[in-house]
Amino acid sequence: MFSRLADQHRQFVQDLVMNLQALAIVLERRGYRFLLLRQSDEQCIFHG
Repeated sequence: MFSRLADQHRQFVQDLVMNLQALAIVLERRGYRFLLLRQSDEQCIFHG
């Protein structure tokens, strides 16, 4: 059960990172500058 939960969490984080990257691209095209810093496989910081 814990393994399944860990896999779901990992997938959620991967999806979140992809969505944040897509958002950053769209906002950058509109004149905003964003930087997505990846600290590890499990943690990201989104700077605007």
